[in-house]
Amino acid sequence: MKIKVKTKDIRIHFFLPNILVFNHFSLSIILYFIKKYNILDVKNKSIFIKEMKQWKKRYKGLSLVDIQTSEGEEIVITL
Repeated sequence: MKIKVKTKDIRIHFFLPNILVFNHFSLSIILYFIKKYNILDVKNKSIFIKEMKQWKKRYKGLSLVDIQTSEGEEIVITL
C-alpha cells in the first residue's frame, strides 16, 4: 500500500506492506476505533482480508483514496 501526502510545506511518500494492514490483529484495532461505523463481525473479517488480498493481485495500483483540496493539498492511497 502506497501512501502519499502532499501539502505546501510537506511531501511524504511511504509504503506499508499489505500484511500489516490486512491481518486480523490490525483490522481488529481499526474496527475498535471506528465502533460507531463497524459492520464487520469475526466471520466477515476473514472474508474481508481474503478479498483484499485478491484485489491486490487483480487491481494492482487501485486508488483507494484520492483527495485534492482547492489549496493544492493532496492525499493518495493506492493498493
